[in-house]
Amino acid sequence: MRYFFAFLLIAICITADCNLLKVEASNRPIDEKKVDEIVEQGMRNYDIPGLSLGIVKGDRVVYLKGYGVADDSGREVTPQTPFMLGSVSKSFTALAVMQLAEQGKIDLDTAVRRYLPELRLEDPGGARQVTVRDLLNQTSGISTYDGRDILTAGNQSLEEVVRRQSNLRLTKPAGTAFQYSNTNYILLGEIVRRISGLDYEQYIEDRIFDRLDMRNSFTRKSEAETNGLASGYQSVFGKMISTDPKIHRSSVPAGYIISSAEDMTHYVIAQMNGGTYLHAAVISSEGMKAMHQSSAVFPYGMGWFTDARTISHGGDTENFHSDVIMIPESEWAIVVLMNTNDALKTKLYGNVYEQLSYRIMNVVSDGELFFMGIPEPTEFGNVDLYANSLFILVSLWIVWSTYGLIKMRSSYKGITLKFVIVFLATVLFHIVLPLAVIVRVPKLASAPWGTIFNYMPGIGHALMFFSLALLLIGLMNIYLRMGQIRKGYSKVQ
Repeated sequence: MRYFFAFLLIAICITADCNLLKVEASNRPIDEKKVDEIVEQGMRNYDIPGLSLGIVKGDRVVYLKGYGVADDSGREVTPQTPFMLGSVSKSFTALAVMQLAEQGKIDLDTAVRRYLPELRLEDPGGARQVTVRDLLNQTSGISTYDGRDILTAGNQSLEEVVRRQSNLRLTKPAGTAFQYSNTNYILLGEIVRRISGLDYEQYIEDRIFDRLDMRNSFTRKSEAETNGLASGYQSVFGKMISTDPKIHRSSVPAGYIISSAEDMTHYVIAQMNGGTYLHAAVISSEGMKAMHQSSAVFPYGMGWFTDARTISHGGDTENFHSDVIMIPESEWAIVVLMNTNDALKTKLYGNVYEQLSYRIMNVVSDGELFFMGIPEPTEFGNVDLYANSLFILVSLWIVWSTYGLIKMRSSYKGITLKFVIVFLATVLFHIVLPLAVIVRVPKLASAPWGTIFNYMPGIGHALMFFSLALLLIGLMNIYLRMGQIRKGYSKVQ
Protein backbone atom coordinates (compact mmCIF):
# COMPACT_ATOMS: atom_id res chain seq x y z
CA MET A 1 0.00 0.00 0.00
CA ARG A 2 2.83 2.41 0.82
CA TYR A 3 4.15 1.89 -2.73
CA PHE A 4 0.75 2.93 -4.04
CA PHE A 5 0.78 6.15 -1.98
CA ALA A 6 4.37 6.82 -3.01
CA PHE A 7 3.41 6.41 -6.66
CA LEU A 8 0.37 8.64 -6.15
CA LEU A 9 2.53 11.32 -4.51
CA ILE A 10 4.99 11.23 -7.41
CA ALA A 11 2.14 11.47 -9.90
CA ILE A 12 0.70 14.47 -8.08
CA CYS A 13 4.09 16.18 -8.04
CA ILE A 14 4.63 15.53 -11.73
CA THR A 15 1.15 16.83 -12.54
CA ALA A 16 1.74 19.91 -10.41
CA ASP A 17 5.05 20.54 -12.14
CA CYS A 18 3.41 20.17 -15.56
CA ASN A 19 0.64 22.56 -14.62
CA LEU A 20 3.22 25.00 -13.29
CA LEU A 21 5.07 24.80 -16.59
CA LYS A 22 1.82 25.50 -18.47
CA VAL A 23 1.12 28.54 -16.30
CA GLU A 24 4.67 29.80 -16.76
CA ALA A 25 4.41 29.25 -20.51
CA SER A 26 1.10 31.08 -20.70
CA ASN A 27 2.50 34.03 -18.74
CA ARG A 28 5.93 34.17 -20.31
CA PRO A 29 6.89 37.51 -21.88
CA ILE A 30 7.14 37.90 -25.64
CA ASP A 31 10.63 38.19 -27.05
CA GLU A 32 9.93 41.69 -28.39
CA LYS A 33 13.47 42.13 -29.68
CA LYS A 34 13.24 38.95 -31.77
CA VAL A 35 9.81 39.93 -33.08
CA ASP A 36 11.14 43.35 -34.11
CA GLU A 37 14.16 41.76 -35.82
CA ILE A 38 11.95 39.44 -37.89
CA VAL A 39 9.57 42.23 -38.86
CA GLU A 40 12.36 44.62 -39.86
CA GLN A 41 14.21 41.94 -41.83
CA GLY A 42 10.99 41.05 -43.67
CA MET A 43 10.31 44.69 -44.47
CA ARG A 44 13.80 45.00 -45.98
CA ASN A 45 13.57 41.73 -47.93
CA TYR A 46 10.15 42.41 -49.42
CA ASP A 47 10.16 46.21 -49.81
CA ILE A 48 7.33 46.72 -47.31
CA PRO A 49 6.96 50.48 -46.59
CA GLY A 50 4.81 50.10 -43.48
CA LEU A 51 3.53 47.35 -41.18
CA SER A 52 1.31 47.25 -38.11
CA LEU A 53 1.36 44.35 -35.66
CA GLY A 54 -0.98 43.22 -32.90
CA ILE A 55 -0.46 40.21 -30.61
CA VAL A 56 -3.16 38.67 -28.44
CA LYS A 57 -2.98 36.12 -25.64
CA GLY A 58 -6.37 34.79 -24.56
CA ASP A 59 -8.50 37.84 -23.87
CA ARG A 60 -5.59 40.30 -23.57
CA VAL A 61 -3.72 42.47 -26.04
CA VAL A 62 -0.06 41.92 -25.17
CA TYR A 63 1.79 43.76 -27.95
CA LEU A 64 0.99 46.53 -30.39
CA LYS A 65 3.49 48.27 -32.63
CA GLY A 66 3.75 50.13 -35.91
CA TYR A 67 6.78 49.96 -38.21
CA GLY A 68 7.85 52.04 -41.20
CA VAL A 69 5.86 54.72 -43.00
CA ALA A 70 2.20 55.09 -43.87
CA ASP A 71 2.59 57.34 -46.91
CA ASP A 72 4.97 59.42 -49.01
CA SER A 73 5.05 62.18 -46.39
CA GLY A 74 6.94 59.87 -44.05
CA ARG A 75 4.09 59.66 -41.55
CA GLU A 76 4.87 56.83 -39.14
CA VAL A 77 2.67 53.75 -38.93
CA THR A 78 1.00 53.30 -35.53
CA PRO A 79 -1.28 50.55 -34.15
CA GLN A 80 -4.17 52.92 -34.89
CA THR A 81 -3.30 53.42 -38.58
CA PRO A 82 -6.09 52.03 -40.83
CA PHE A 83 -5.16 49.49 -43.53
CA MET A 84 -7.20 47.67 -46.17
CA LEU A 85 -7.88 44.12 -44.93
CA GLY A 86 -8.36 42.32 -48.24
CA SER A 87 -10.04 38.93 -47.86
CA VAL A 88 -9.91 39.04 -44.06
CA SER A 89 -13.08 41.09 -44.72
CA LYS A 90 -14.87 37.84 -45.54
CA SER A 91 -14.97 36.83 -41.88
CA PHE A 92 -16.88 40.04 -41.07
CA THR A 93 -19.46 39.19 -43.72
CA ALA A 94 -19.71 35.63 -42.42
CA LEU A 95 -20.20 36.98 -38.89
CA ALA A 96 -23.00 39.27 -40.10
CA VAL A 97 -24.74 36.32 -41.79
CA MET A 98 -24.40 34.19 -38.64
CA GLN A 99 -25.85 37.01 -36.52
CA LEU A 100 -28.92 37.09 -38.76
CA ALA A 101 -29.08 33.29 -38.73
CA GLU A 102 -29.14 33.26 -34.92
CA GLN A 103 -32.01 35.73 -35.06
CA GLY A 104 -33.92 33.31 -37.27
CA LYS A 105 -33.84 35.65 -40.27
CA ILE A 106 -31.55 33.49 -42.44
CA ASP A 107 -31.57 29.72 -42.87
CA LEU A 108 -28.06 28.59 -43.82
CA ASP A 109 -29.33 25.47 -45.58
CA THR A 110 -31.93 27.25 -47.68
CA ALA A 111 -31.32 27.96 -51.37
CA VAL A 112 -29.74 31.33 -52.10
CA ARG A 113 -32.60 32.11 -54.49
CA ARG A 114 -34.93 32.47 -51.54
CA TYR A 115 -33.05 35.64 -50.61
CA LEU A 116 -31.80 36.63 -54.09
CA PRO A 117 -34.60 35.42 -56.40
CA GLU A 118 -33.05 36.95 -59.52
CA LEU A 119 -30.13 34.50 -59.38
CA ARG A 120 -30.14 31.24 -61.33
CA LEU A 121 -27.40 29.42 -59.42
CA GLU A 122 -28.66 25.91 -60.07
CA ASP A 123 -26.39 22.90 -59.88
CA PRO A 124 -25.24 22.01 -63.45
CA GLY A 125 -26.00 18.38 -62.63
CA GLY A 126 -29.46 19.27 -61.39
CA ALA A 127 -28.88 17.64 -57.98
CA ARG A 128 -29.66 20.66 -55.78
CA GLN A 129 -29.51 24.41 -55.60
CA VAL A 130 -26.74 26.49 -54.04
CA THR A 131 -27.38 27.23 -50.36
CA VAL A 132 -26.24 30.06 -48.11
CA ARG A 133 -23.91 27.59 -46.38
CA ASP A 134 -22.30 26.80 -49.76
CA LEU A 135 -21.49 30.49 -50.19
CA LEU A 136 -20.00 30.67 -46.69
CA ASN A 137 -17.90 27.52 -47.19
CA GLN A 138 -16.77 28.51 -50.72
CA THR A 139 -18.38 25.34 -52.12
CA SER A 140 -21.04 26.97 -54.29
CA GLY A 141 -19.43 25.99 -57.60
CA ILE A 142 -18.72 29.63 -58.54
CA SER A 143 -15.20 29.82 -59.99
CA THR A 144 -12.15 31.71 -58.77
CA TYR A 145 -12.00 33.44 -62.18
CA ASP A 146 -15.53 34.84 -61.80
CA GLY A 147 -14.60 36.03 -58.32
CA ARG A 148 -11.68 38.01 -59.74
CA ASP A 149 -13.65 39.26 -62.72
CA ILE A 150 -16.16 40.84 -60.36
CA LEU A 151 -13.38 43.07 -58.97
CA THR A 152 -13.63 45.15 -62.15
CA ALA A 153 -17.17 46.24 -61.23
CA GLY A 154 -15.86 49.59 -59.97
CA ASN A 155 -18.21 51.77 -57.93
CA GLN A 156 -21.40 49.83 -58.63
CA SER A 157 -23.69 49.01 -55.73
CA LEU A 158 -24.12 45.50 -54.36
CA GLU A 159 -27.57 45.28 -55.92
CA GLU A 160 -26.27 46.30 -59.36
CA VAL A 161 -23.45 43.75 -59.25
CA VAL A 162 -25.74 40.93 -58.10
CA ARG A 163 -28.07 41.73 -61.00
CA ARG A 164 -25.08 41.29 -63.34
CA GLN A 165 -24.52 37.81 -61.88
CA SER A 166 -28.08 36.63 -62.57
CA ASN A 167 -26.98 34.09 -65.18
CA LEU A 168 -23.69 33.11 -63.57
CA ARG A 169 -22.52 29.68 -64.68
CA LEU A 170 -21.40 27.22 -62.01
CA THR A 171 -18.28 25.19 -62.78
CA LYS A 172 -18.77 22.51 -60.09
CA PRO A 173 -21.83 20.88 -58.53
CA ALA A 174 -22.83 22.73 -55.38
CA GLY A 175 -21.34 21.39 -52.17
CA THR A 176 -18.84 19.04 -53.84
CA ALA A 177 -15.66 21.10 -54.25
CA PHE A 178 -13.87 24.08 -52.72
CA GLN A 179 -13.41 26.99 -55.13
CA TYR A 180 -12.30 30.22 -53.50
CA SER A 181 -14.36 33.01 -55.05
CA ASN A 182 -15.01 36.63 -54.09
CA THR A 183 -18.44 36.34 -55.70
CA ASN A 184 -19.63 34.08 -52.87
CA TYR A 185 -19.09 36.80 -50.29
CA ILE A 186 -20.40 39.62 -52.46
CA LEU A 187 -23.66 37.67 -52.76
CA LEU A 188 -23.64 37.18 -48.97
CA GLY A 189 -23.16 40.92 -48.52
CA GLU A 190 -26.27 41.57 -50.59
CA ILE A 191 -28.21 39.01 -48.53
CA VAL A 192 -27.18 40.87 -45.36
CA ARG A 193 -28.37 44.13 -46.90
CA ARG A 194 -31.75 42.78 -47.96
CA ILE A 195 -32.54 40.79 -44.82
CA SER A 196 -31.34 43.39 -42.29
CA GLY A 197 -32.88 46.36 -44.08
CA LEU A 198 -29.61 48.28 -43.63
CA ASP A 199 -26.86 49.09 -46.08
CA TYR A 200 -24.14 46.46 -45.74
CA GLU A 201 -21.69 49.15 -44.64
CA GLN A 202 -24.03 50.46 -41.96
CA TYR A 203 -24.76 46.97 -40.66
CA ILE A 204 -21.07 46.14 -40.18
CA GLU A 205 -20.43 49.45 -38.44
CA ASP A 206 -23.43 49.18 -36.09
CA ARG A 207 -23.44 45.46 -35.28
CA ILE A 208 -19.71 44.68 -35.25
CA PHE A 209 -17.45 47.75 -35.12
CA ASP A 210 -19.42 49.59 -32.44
CA ARG A 211 -19.88 46.53 -30.24
CA LEU A 212 -16.18 45.65 -30.35
CA ASP A 213 -14.99 49.23 -29.82
CA MET A 214 -13.30 49.30 -33.24
CA ARG A 215 -12.84 53.06 -33.55
CA ASN A 216 -10.43 53.08 -36.48
CA SER A 217 -12.37 50.68 -38.70
CA PHE A 218 -14.34 51.68 -41.78
CA THR A 219 -16.42 50.34 -44.63
CA ARG A 220 -16.06 53.47 -46.76
CA LYS A 221 -12.69 54.44 -48.18
CA SER A 222 -13.45 58.17 -48.18
CA GLU A 223 -14.12 58.12 -44.43
CA ALA A 224 -10.97 56.08 -43.79
CA GLU A 225 -8.88 58.57 -45.78
CA THR A 226 -9.98 61.43 -43.54
CA ASN A 227 -8.94 59.30 -40.56
CA GLY A 228 -5.40 58.46 -41.67
CA LEU A 229 -5.75 55.51 -44.05
CA ALA A 230 -2.27 54.32 -45.04
CA SER A 231 -1.28 54.66 -48.69
CA GLY A 232 -0.90 51.36 -50.52
CA TYR A 233 2.24 50.67 -52.56
CA GLN A 234 2.93 48.51 -55.61
CA SER A 235 6.06 47.69 -57.55
CA VAL A 236 5.97 49.33 -61.00
CA PHE A 237 8.96 48.17 -63.07
CA GLY A 238 10.85 47.61 -59.81
CA LYS A 239 10.05 50.95 -58.15
CA MET A 240 7.70 51.08 -55.15
CA ILE A 241 4.99 53.61 -56.00
CA SER A 242 1.97 54.73 -54.02
CA THR A 243 -1.10 53.74 -56.06
CA ASP A 244 -4.78 54.57 -55.73
CA PRO A 245 -6.94 51.91 -57.44
CA LYS A 246 -10.61 52.42 -58.23
CA ILE A 247 -13.09 52.22 -55.38
CA HIS A 248 -14.69 48.78 -55.18
CA ARG A 249 -17.91 49.64 -53.43
CA SER A 250 -19.60 46.33 -54.26
CA SER A 251 -16.55 44.29 -53.23
CA VAL A 252 -16.43 45.55 -49.63
CA PRO A 253 -18.00 42.31 -48.26
CA ALA A 254 -15.29 40.24 -49.95
CA GLY A 255 -12.17 42.33 -49.53
CA TYR A 256 -12.35 46.06 -48.85
CA ILE A 257 -13.14 46.53 -45.17
CA ILE A 258 -10.59 48.83 -43.49
CA SER A 259 -9.23 48.44 -39.96
CA SER A 260 -6.22 48.99 -37.71
CA ALA A 261 -4.05 46.49 -35.86
CA GLU A 262 -5.42 47.72 -32.54
CA ASP A 263 -9.04 47.28 -33.64
CA MET A 264 -8.33 43.88 -35.13
CA THR A 265 -6.99 42.65 -31.79
CA HIS A 266 -10.45 43.39 -30.35
CA TYR A 267 -11.97 41.39 -33.20
CA VAL A 268 -9.56 38.49 -32.67
CA ILE A 269 -10.29 38.40 -28.93
CA ALA A 270 -13.99 38.00 -29.76
CA GLN A 271 -13.12 35.23 -32.22
CA MET A 272 -11.17 33.28 -29.58
CA ASN A 273 -13.53 33.94 -26.66
CA GLY A 274 -16.91 32.75 -27.84
CA GLY A 275 -17.88 35.94 -29.65
CA THR A 276 -17.20 38.23 -26.67
CA TYR A 277 -14.83 41.18 -26.26
CA LEU A 278 -14.77 42.61 -22.74
CA HIS A 279 -18.47 42.46 -21.88
CA ALA A 280 -19.82 42.85 -25.43
CA ALA A 281 -20.98 39.82 -27.42
CA VAL A 282 -21.40 39.86 -31.19
CA ILE A 283 -22.52 36.23 -31.46
CA SER A 284 -23.10 33.20 -29.26
CA SER A 285 -20.29 30.81 -28.38
CA GLU A 286 -22.03 28.07 -30.40
CA GLY A 287 -22.31 30.37 -33.40
CA MET A 288 -18.61 31.21 -33.25
CA LYS A 289 -17.70 27.51 -33.05
CA ALA A 290 -19.83 26.86 -36.13
CA MET A 291 -17.94 29.55 -38.04
CA HIS A 292 -14.63 27.87 -37.22
CA GLN A 293 -15.86 24.40 -38.25
CA SER A 294 -14.45 23.10 -41.54
CA SER A 295 -16.80 22.10 -44.34
CA ALA A 296 -17.06 18.46 -45.39
CA VAL A 297 -14.92 18.96 -48.49
CA PHE A 298 -12.14 21.38 -47.45
CA PRO A 299 -10.59 22.89 -44.29
CA TYR A 300 -12.45 26.17 -44.69
CA GLY A 301 -15.20 27.26 -42.33
CA MET A 302 -17.16 30.46 -42.66
CA GLY A 303 -14.68 33.15 -43.65
CA TRP A 304 -11.74 31.26 -42.08
CA PHE A 305 -9.23 28.64 -43.14
CA THR A 306 -9.15 25.99 -40.44
CA ASP A 307 -6.81 23.11 -39.66
CA ALA A 308 -5.74 21.01 -36.67
CA ARG A 309 -3.64 23.83 -35.17
CA THR A 310 -4.74 27.18 -36.54
CA ILE A 311 -7.65 29.34 -37.64
CA SER A 312 -6.42 31.92 -40.12
CA HIS A 313 -7.02 34.05 -43.17
CA GLY A 314 -4.89 36.25 -45.37
CA GLY A 315 -6.01 39.20 -47.41
CA ASP A 316 -4.81 40.94 -50.56
CA THR A 317 -6.03 44.04 -52.31
CA GLU A 318 -4.14 45.65 -55.16
CA ASN A 319 -1.75 47.35 -52.74
CA PHE A 320 -2.33 45.95 -49.24
CA HIS A 321 -1.78 42.61 -47.51
CA SER A 322 -3.04 41.33 -44.16
CA ASP A 323 -2.86 38.16 -42.06
CA VAL A 324 -4.77 36.99 -39.01
CA ILE A 325 -3.49 33.79 -37.38
CA MET A 326 -5.00 32.18 -34.27
CA ILE A 327 -3.86 29.12 -32.31
CA PRO A 328 -6.91 28.22 -30.19
CA GLU A 329 -5.12 25.60 -28.08
CA SER A 330 -2.53 28.01 -26.70
CA GLU A 331 -4.73 31.12 -27.16
CA TRP A 332 -2.11 33.02 -29.14
CA ALA A 333 -3.14 35.22 -32.07
CA ILE A 334 -1.49 37.82 -34.26
CA VAL A 335 -2.67 40.49 -36.67
CA VAL A 336 -0.27 41.70 -39.36
CA LEU A 337 -1.19 44.57 -41.70
CA MET A 338 1.05 45.76 -44.57
CA ASN A 339 0.62 48.62 -47.04
CA THR A 340 2.02 46.81 -50.07
CA ASN A 341 1.29 43.89 -52.37
CA ASP A 342 3.38 42.47 -55.21
CA ALA A 343 1.18 39.96 -57.03
CA LEU A 344 3.89 38.89 -59.50
CA LYS A 345 6.63 38.18 -56.98
CA THR A 346 4.32 36.37 -54.57
CA LYS A 347 3.22 34.26 -57.53
CA LEU A 348 6.84 33.39 -58.32
CA TYR A 349 8.28 33.07 -54.81
CA GLY A 350 5.26 31.98 -52.81
CA ASN A 351 3.30 34.16 -50.43
CA VAL A 352 6.30 35.64 -48.66
CA TYR A 353 4.08 38.10 -46.77
CA GLU A 354 2.19 35.21 -45.20
CA GLN A 355 5.49 33.43 -44.50
CA LEU A 356 6.65 36.54 -42.64
CA SER A 357 3.49 36.49 -40.53
CA TYR A 358 4.00 32.83 -39.66
CA ARG A 359 7.61 33.53 -38.70
CA ILE A 360 6.33 36.18 -36.30
CA MET A 361 3.75 33.77 -34.90
CA ASN A 362 6.40 31.12 -34.43
CA VAL A 363 8.41 33.45 -32.19
CA VAL A 364 5.30 34.58 -30.33
CA SER A 365 4.20 30.98 -29.68
CA ASP A 366 7.74 29.89 -28.77
CA GLY A 367 8.11 27.50 -31.70
CA GLU A 368 4.67 25.94 -31.32
CA LEU A 369 3.98 25.99 -35.07
CA PHE A 370 7.42 24.93 -36.33
CA PHE A 371 9.05 22.50 -33.93
CA MET A 372 12.27 22.33 -35.97
CA GLY A 373 12.79 26.06 -35.78
CA ILE A 374 11.84 29.09 -37.85
CA PRO A 375 12.07 28.53 -41.63
CA GLU A 376 14.66 30.63 -43.38
CA PRO A 377 13.07 33.67 -45.04
CA THR A 378 12.74 33.70 -48.81
CA GLU A 379 14.16 36.71 -50.64
CA PHE A 380 12.93 38.24 -53.87
CA GLY A 381 15.24 37.58 -56.81
CA ASN A 382 16.09 39.95 -59.67
CA VAL A 383 12.65 39.62 -61.25
CA ASP A 384 12.38 43.32 -62.05
CA LEU A 385 15.81 43.36 -63.70
CA TYR A 386 14.97 40.36 -65.88
CA ALA A 387 11.51 41.68 -66.76
CA ASN A 388 12.80 45.16 -67.63
CA SER A 389 15.61 43.66 -69.74
CA LEU A 390 13.07 41.53 -71.59
CA PHE A 391 10.86 44.55 -72.26
CA ILE A 392 13.87 46.46 -73.64
CA LEU A 393 14.68 43.57 -75.99
CA VAL A 394 11.06 43.36 -77.15
CA SER A 395 11.05 47.12 -77.73
CA LEU A 396 14.15 46.81 -79.90
CA TRP A 397 12.52 43.92 -81.74
CA ILE A 398 9.44 46.05 -82.43
CA VAL A 399 11.62 48.91 -83.76
CA TRP A 400 13.55 46.51 -85.98
CA SER A 401 10.33 44.87 -87.22
CA THR A 402 8.80 48.27 -88.00
CA TYR A 403 11.91 49.22 -89.97
CA GLY A 404 11.55 45.90 -91.82
CA LEU A 405 8.02 46.83 -92.86
CA ILE A 406 9.29 50.07 -94.41
CA LYS A 407 11.95 48.25 -96.45
CA MET A 408 9.67 45.40 -97.47
CA ARG A 409 8.38 46.97 -100.71
CA SER A 410 11.83 47.01 -102.28
CA SER A 411 13.08 43.71 -100.88
CA TYR A 412 10.80 41.19 -102.59
CA LYS A 413 12.70 38.75 -104.83
CA GLY A 414 10.17 35.99 -105.21
CA ILE A 415 9.23 33.10 -102.95
CA THR A 416 12.68 32.02 -101.89
CA LEU A 417 13.74 29.91 -98.90
CA LYS A 418 14.58 33.12 -97.04
CA PHE A 419 11.11 34.50 -97.80
CA VAL A 420 9.46 31.35 -96.40
CA ILE A 421 11.61 31.36 -93.23
CA VAL A 422 10.90 35.04 -92.57
CA PHE A 423 7.19 34.49 -93.21
CA LEU A 424 7.01 31.56 -90.77
CA ALA A 425 9.02 33.50 -88.17
CA THR A 426 6.57 36.38 -88.53
CA VAL A 427 3.62 34.06 -87.95
CA LEU A 428 5.33 32.53 -84.89
CA PHE A 429 6.67 35.66 -83.17
CA HIS A 430 4.10 38.20 -84.32
CA ILE A 431 0.89 36.16 -84.38
CA VAL A 432 1.11 32.94 -82.35
CA LEU A 433 3.20 34.27 -79.44
CA PRO A 434 1.26 37.50 -78.75
CA LEU A 435 -2.07 35.71 -79.12
CA ALA A 436 -0.85 33.07 -76.66
CA VAL A 437 0.02 35.80 -74.15
CA ILE A 438 -3.33 37.56 -74.59
CA VAL A 439 -5.32 34.34 -74.21
CA ARG A 440 -3.23 32.29 -71.77
CA VAL A 441 -2.14 34.86 -69.16
CA PRO A 442 -5.71 35.40 -67.83
CA LYS A 443 -6.16 31.64 -67.59
CA LEU A 444 -2.86 31.19 -65.74
CA ALA A 445 -3.75 34.03 -63.37
CA SER A 446 -7.41 32.96 -63.05
CA ALA A 447 -8.26 36.61 -63.61
CA PRO A 448 -9.32 38.86 -66.50
CA TRP A 449 -6.95 41.45 -67.94
CA GLY A 450 -8.70 44.27 -66.06
CA THR A 451 -7.83 42.66 -62.73
CA ILE A 452 -4.29 41.85 -63.93
CA PHE A 453 -3.75 45.54 -64.77
CA ASN A 454 -4.87 46.50 -61.24
CA TYR A 455 -2.75 43.92 -59.42
CA MET A 456 0.34 44.05 -61.67
CA PRO A 457 0.63 47.65 -62.89
CA GLY A 458 3.47 48.24 -65.29
CA ILE A 459 4.23 44.62 -66.12
CA GLY A 460 0.59 43.79 -66.82
CA HIS A 461 0.20 46.84 -69.06
CA ALA A 462 3.52 46.11 -70.80
CA LEU A 463 2.50 42.53 -71.56
CA MET A 464 -0.69 43.70 -73.25
CA PHE A 465 0.95 46.65 -75.06
CA PHE A 466 3.82 44.59 -76.48
CA SER A 467 1.47 41.75 -77.44
CA LEU A 468 -0.81 44.11 -79.36
CA ALA A 469 2.16 45.90 -80.98
CA LEU A 470 3.71 42.61 -82.12
CA LEU A 471 0.34 41.40 -83.36
CA LEU A 472 -0.30 44.59 -85.33
CA ILE A 473 3.15 44.47 -86.94
CA GLY A 474 2.65 40.80 -87.74
CA LEU A 475 -0.70 41.37 -89.43
CA MET A 476 0.73 44.27 -91.46
CA ASN A 477 3.73 42.14 -92.40
CA ILE A 478 1.54 39.29 -93.61
CA TYR A 479 -0.74 41.68 -95.50
CA LEU A 480 2.21 43.25 -97.33
CA ARG A 481 3.82 39.90 -98.10
CA MET A 482 0.57 38.52 -99.47
CA GLY A 483 0.38 41.63 -101.64
CA GLN A 484 3.93 40.96 -102.88
CA ILE A 485 3.00 37.38 -103.72
CA ARG A 486 -0.10 38.49 -105.64
CA LYS A 487 1.91 41.14 -107.46
CA GLY A 488 4.60 38.63 -108.39
CA TYR A 489 1.99 36.15 -109.57
CA SER A 490 0.36 38.82 -111.77
CA LYS A 491 3.72 39.56 -113.43
CA VAL A 492 4.18 35.88 -114.21
CA GLN A 493 0.73 35.79 -115.78
